[in-house]
Amino acid sequence: MTGLPPVITMVSVVEKPTDTTANLTPLTTLIVKTAQAMPGGVNPSNLALANQYIVTALNFGMDSIRIPNPITTAIDAQNIVSMVKAGRVLTETLTRSVLRLSLSGTVLTEDELLDALAADMVDGRPDGVGAAGADPFLSALTNVVLAQVMLESIGNTLQSEGLPLAAGMDSAIKTMLPGIQASIAEAVVSRETLTHLKLLIHAAQPVTTSDDSDLAAVLAAIGGLGANMLPADIAPLLPVVGSAAFDAAISGLVSTEDNMVYQSVLSAFTKTHQHRLLALAWYPSDDVDGYIVHAGPTPSTATVKVSVVPTASVELDVQTDLGLSPGDNVCFRIKAFNASGVSAFSGAVCAVI
Repeated sequence: MTGLPPVITMVSVVEKPTDTTANLTPLTTLIVKTAQAMPGGVNPSNLALANQYIVTALNFGMDSIRIPNPITTAIDAQNIVSMVKAGRVLTETLTRSVLRLSLSGTVLTEDELLDALAADMVDGRPDGVGAAGADPFLSALTNVVLAQVMLESIGNTLQSEGLPLAAGMDSAIKTMLPGIQASIAEAVVSRETLTHLKLLIHAAQPVTTSDDSDLAAVLAAIGGLGANMLPADIAPLLPVVGSAAFDAAISGLVSTEDNMVYQSVLSAFTKTHQHRLLALAWYPSDDVDGYIVHAGPTPSTATVKVSVVPTASVELDVQTDLGLSPGDNVCFRIKAFNASGVSAFSGAVCAVI
């Protein structure tokens, strides 16, 4: 799916005979493996949780509006670019992490690293604490490498071992859907991707050298970007140092034997998540003056008004606006309004913080 031979053994699942879609990608593999690591193994409840955890906590640059579930969402002209690109981001993160480990004498395969990440994600947080097999060091390293890979991805400069990947991904898109005209160059960045990238950069900062301003420059550049920008518009706005800004942090993690060094990465990631911005977007309706956003712990109790916005998107501070902490469940429902009145509730969308 990403234009290169797979470096992991990919798996997916069909929950019931009536299912008409079961995609097979690196993303589906991580979701299924996360469900397998949960108490009870692969079942509908665990698969739903695992999907929420991967889509919201790791993201990989995926558009969760167009791809709410990487396993069951039918691939079409509207989402294929996002699906291919996110799958490549995950795979390249595994590949680079394994390579950096090998240079320090640690032999690990991409499959083994993916298993460790899945074991970590059973509680919805990539913090090194989860099921058997979760490893704080591997989680910390994966977090920082993911930031590096995502930075390249949003500017369409993603490489693997020095070779550009855009042409290979475009070729994969044409193979999967021959009748469409779609390219990685058209993959606009979502607000949720920018928010998540900022979180990952914050996590990398504690383990880079204290006088290194490269990550600060990257963070400032990301803060100046807006949602729905094209890669060609993003790339010139990124610092010249680019993804090399993360090299010092990655080297620091791989070379140290001090447990506190990589724990600081996870601590920064967790603390930042407590005040992270949650980006919501939905398809706009015609003849609407604005939208009322409601939230609550379950679909039926998502009735507390948390925001009124004029357009079909909103950013909410997880702690300040919603009063939530990592691990909490939250559901949202939307009402539209105009001079004629207020609509009924939309369907609910739920996630784990």
